[in-house]
Amino acid sequence: MANVRKYTEQIASAKKGKDVRAAIVSAINEVSDENNTYNQTKADIQAAQKSINADVTKNQQTQQAFNSNLQEAKEVQKDLTAKMNKGTTLAENLEKKNTTATSLDKSLGEKNTAATKTVQTLEADITAAGQAERSLEADVTAANKAAQTLEADTTAAGKAKQSLEAD
Repeated sequence: MANVRKYTEQIASAKKGKDVRAAIVSAINEVSDENNTYNQTKADIQAAQKSINADVTKNQQTQQAFNSNLQEAKEVQKDLTAKMNKGTTLAENLEKKNTTATSLDKSLGEKNTAATKTVQTLEADITAAGQAERSLEADVTAANKAAQTLEADTTAAGKAKQSLEAD
């Protein structure tokens, strides 16, 4: 607020109209200058307030976008956690199945080895049976020859007997 007290004192102590007029003009000019400064300051404050209000609105929009993005990030994190848990479960199941497959592969290898030994044993038995069959066929052939020889001998003995009886 303008200090016009000195001007009121000048007006009160003035003896001439010219001095009174000068004191009044000086007081009015000081009040006017202060009023202009006040109006300029008020305009600056109002402009700053508009700028601040615009920044506040922008910050509120940014905060809303941030909150929205934060909520979306929380959902993504929740989904990621669920998928990580599922992945861990699947990895554990895969490990169990790999262990089972390894065990089955080992068991199959052992059974395959046993089957190979059985096949080798069967092949040896088949070879022995083939040899026994050939030996038996040779024995049967020899027995047939012996039987034929025996029949021939029996026939010859029968003829010899008839011949003896005839004699």
